[in-house]
Amino acid sequence: MENPKKYIIAWDPNLDTGISWIDEQHKRLLKHIEELLNGIINKENSTNISELLKFLTDYANNHFATEERFMRKYHY
Repeated sequence: MENPKKYIIAWDPNLDTGISWIDEQHKRLLKHIEELLNGIINKENSTNISELLKFLTDYANNHFATEERFMRKYHY
C-alpha cells in the first residue's frame, strides 16, 4: 500500500506573540489546517473534511473574536 501524501505546516518560534494562550490557539489552528490539507490531499471522505471545516470555522471565529477583545482591552 502506498503511503499517503503529507503536507506539513510547522510552527516557527518567530511567530510567538509572547502570550502563551494566544500562541497555543495559533498552534491549534495550524494543526487543524494541516489535518484539513492532508485530508484533501489524501482524498478523505467528505464527512471528515466537513467536520474539519466546521471545527476550523468555529474555532477561528472564536479565536479572532477573543483576540480582538484582548487587543481592545489593552489598546493594541
